[in-house]
Amino acid sequence: MQGPRAATSYCPSRWIQGISVAVTVAMFCLSLRPLSAAAAPATRLAGAGVSRALLGSMPSVPTQAESCLLTSMPRPEPTAEERHSERLDALKELAKQTRSGRELKALRARLEEATKAGPALEESFRAAEQELKAHALPPVFLERHRAAVRKARAQQEKLAQLARQVARADNTGDAKAGALAGEQVAAFFEKNGQGERHQPTPLSRLPFRQPESQTRQPATSVADFPAELTRPAASPGVKSAPAKSLGALVPVPPDTLVATEDVQLTQPIRDLAAQLHHHPVEIYKWVHDNIEWVPTHGSIQGSDLTLLNRRGNAFDTASLLIALYRASGIPARYVYGTIELPAAQAMNWAGGVTRLEAAQQLLGQGGIPNFAMAQGGVLRALRMEHVWVEALVDFEPSRGAINHAPDTWVPVDASFKQYTFPPRTEVETEAPLDVATETARIMATAAQDEATGSVTQLDTVAYDGWLDSILEEVNGRYGPQPTLRDFTGRRVIVPEQGDVLAGALPYEVIARAQSFARLPDALRHRVQLTFYASAFDKMLGDASLTWTVDLPTLMGKRLGVTYVPATPEDAAALAAYRASPGSSLPLYLLNVRPVIQLDGVERARGPSSRMGEQQTWETRFLSPGDPGSEPESFEVTAGDEMVFGVNGQGVTQEMIHRRFQQGPSETAAENLHTVALYYWAQYDALSEAVAATRNALVVRMPSIGLFSAPLQVQYLFGIPRTGHYGSRQMDVARSLLAVVDRAGGATAEVHRLTGTFGSLLEGRTFDLLFQREQGSGVSAVQLLRDANDQGIPIHLVTPANHAQVAPRLQLPEDIRQEIANAMLAGRHVLVSERAPAHGNWKGVGYIIEDPENGTAAYLINGGLNGGADIPCQEERRRDPVRVPVLEILFVIALILVLILLLLALPEILAVAGALGGRLALARMITLLGFGAAPTMAMASTPGQGMAPPGDCTKTQWKQLQVAVGVACKSKPFSCGSFPNTGANCLELRERRDQALLCASARNAINTTCFRGGDAVHLDLEMKAGASAATCQCKLLVNKCPP
Repeated sequence: MQGPRAATSYCPSRWIQGISVAVTVAMFCLSLRPLSAAAAPATRLAGAGVSRALLGSMPSVPTQAESCLLTSMPRPEPTAEERHSERLDALKELAKQTRSGRELKALRARLEEATKAGPALEESFRAAEQELKAHALPPVFLERHRAAVRKARAQQEKLAQLARQVARADNTGDAKAGALAGEQVAAFFEKNGQGERHQPTPLSRLPFRQPESQTRQPATSVADFPAELTRPAASPGVKSAPAKSLGALVPVPPDTLVATEDVQLTQPIRDLAAQLHHHPVEIYKWVHDNIEWVPTHGSIQGSDLTLLNRRGNAFDTASLLIALYRASGIPARYVYGTIELPAAQAMNWAGGVTRLEAAQQLLGQGGIPNFAMAQGGVLRALRMEHVWVEALVDFEPSRGAINHAPDTWVPVDASFKQYTFPPRTEVETEAPLDVATETARIMATAAQDEATGSVTQLDTVAYDGWLDSILEEVNGRYGPQPTLRDFTGRRVIVPEQGDVLAGALPYEVIARAQSFARLPDALRHRVQLTFYASAFDKMLGDASLTWTVDLPTLMGKRLGVTYVPATPEDAAALAAYRASPGSSLPLYLLNVRPVIQLDGVERARGPSSRMGEQQTWETRFLSPGDPGSEPESFEVTAGDEMVFGVNGQGVTQEMIHRRFQQGPSETAAENLHTVALYYWAQYDALSEAVAATRNALVVRMPSIGLFSAPLQVQYLFGIPRTGHYGSRQMDVARSLLAVVDRAGGATAEVHRLTGTFGSLLEGRTFDLLFQREQGSGVSAVQLLRDANDQGIPIHLVTPANHAQVAPRLQLPEDIRQEIANAMLAGRHVLVSERAPAHGNWKGVGYIIEDPENGTAAYLINGGLNGGADIPCQEERRRDPVRVPVLEILFVIALILVLILLLLALPEILAVAGALGGRLALARMITLLGFGAAPTMAMASTPGQGMAPPGDCTKTQWKQLQVAVGVACKSKPFSCGSFPNTGANCLELRERRDQALLCASARNAINTTCFRGGDAVHLDLEMKAGASAATCQCKLLVNKCPP
């Protein structure tokens, strides 16, 4: 590096070098010095391979103090097949556009270029055959190679014929002949696919949505219950003949003492049972007083996660209570029935709603059959189906206080309880915002088109700087780790006061179905995977594999699919090619088969297929009262490494911590599982924050996304010629949130805001875990933010303005058609006029929204409802990418910033003039605000617990803050969206230097005031350091002169 920066050199603190080491991997070289001065990370990080991550990343570069240089980053030259594959991709898109009336000339030029590639392809085929022979592989591989060559030659000749037809039509100007020729080219590529197909979004079932609030009426007699709930459910492998337990005065069915899918007798449960002295009253009171009720129906978590998360629905809470009883030698069983309770108790139990209709809506979305009972035109009571527990205890005469000779099956319900709701801390009052001034700064550069309603160039630097200032204010007032529920609203369980068992339930039982030692399958949530080996099989409904697992068994485990060689010969060939020089695999030679694994243990296996073939996985939730939801479809490639990230009832930091305790995240599959856990955990926490600012309640319902390390495939006329691994992506096809306004009002804004966060996290979670610059990963929200920064108009397309806006949209034909379809369905679409630049990524981000309820799809090119990990330099590997990932903790102060922003949002929109019909402006202000908001997290830090100004004097603190304001809040320094070719080198250098200035100013605060750094200020320093690294990487990949 060269330039006038000697006075502003930046050398990261020893602590930050350790914690942000993943930033350096394949990006830049920080001088890694010993960590003796840094506080050791929490013990929990030890198992995650900290020493490997710290010592095995990149060599140090002890050159000039002001520079952190990248080593050479060679960009592999594309092969002849890769170049030809890119030509064919472009041809496929041009053919689609020709169908829509585009002139033939562009298509003709591309066709002529493609037909000239024959000699280069022939040479490539010869080289591939020589390499194959050099590996001395069995004859079957040479047969596969030659069959592929014959097909490629035939299709190349067909392409030449089509080129001649297009040329003749273009020469004669015959419109009919031209349309026919263009149609034939489009049909050719439909038959000989060039890889992934666009996945249209089901407009009636948008991915980010709420569940239907339609359940059957609760039963009022035994005859009204479904048949499977009125007959006992046998426990597999347990004889049903009763036996006498030690000292028992009544027969004890042996299946009331054993573990089941839901009653998991884990060591923590046995330890807690012992801590509670195996006493029936103590156990009941502990579960009642410590487990928060969740208004959903059916077994989801099981006893293990219910204990870990300290929350669960009635089934999960009953499972925990039964597990503790059985671990104590106390027989226990489930009882299912219909209960009735007063309206006031029901509203309190549901979370403090003020209208019984709101409680009904929440229970209905959670799948609980319920009905409000009216008297004199007023809703007086709620009737609902429910589950409770019966335990065999010594009830006479001590009522369970002395448990020697069990004599009575006593009903107990630890899930039913009442709460108090202390007022939340009003952060908006204690830390008020200057909304008018800051909004004026954000709007100062905005460009709006009154004719189309488009907007662009809102000042994101001002937005980012404002939020950083809010973060520093919040951190100074509350510290980095205040208790979140103090700000979102706490619910405190009213404890159980009695020292004996009541012997009766705290509500009226209307009807009792049956008691069960083991829950019947009809009361347990399950997820089903269905595999289609080809698009043709999918069209015929001919599944190759179907496999089902219940959620209590699955929760806390990794559900993955990995592709393994189909035969020993394929395994040997794959190993030979991976061991040879190069960065890609000859996919057309290799056969693989999918294997479903649960925590790495094989559970099912699919049929053999060629590596690189397009395939489909469907997932379907099977829930109590619902024979099967509509399936979610995921288009994949044979060879992808995949994890299905299932969120049953919320993912917590405790679940993540336990996962890291069980083993490090250092394999490709476990990396993906870690991404899934952090994505869902952040999403759930932020959804609760949104709800708190809108007087609403949210409950996570079973949701799923596909998290994968996909093969990047180069196709030749449908033949998967070569492929490599290089990135990760996610596709969140089902994100269900039950949402209700406490007063029964509208909830569209809650869905809109939570969906925005969900989309943002689809890119930012990759940035978080792999320590990249914020905004490096792509998502719909991130790409819209990039378009704004690059001055690309952003349109809110509605049925009213579609005809006016559509001609302006420079987008792939599939997306243009999807937008048109959305208009017919009455949806709105937020989309940029053309795709922004974003590193290696090529494509656009867009949002399809139901304006009535705020549910939406947040999409990126290809119809993916998700995001992708986009490293600065494209990485090509022959096996799925993997790195050691460290456990990190959420910084609560960052969530408080979002709460403040959410509370201020109506005022921001009003000041910006985004009300009164300026829908695009309102939507972009919302998206950009949350896109700027920090979402990073941190392990333990040297300055942990220090309140600002730390070790600094007030004068020092003020001076350092002024320096930060100048360096970090005046000019942009992010480079994540810059392209990898053709970028402005001067601007990249300016942004790099500004990032170094900012990092240096941030580092001065950490070293001077916080003994190396506290969570919030280290996060801000890391943000600037990562930006500097990204800018330097972009300078190198763009081959900018020094």
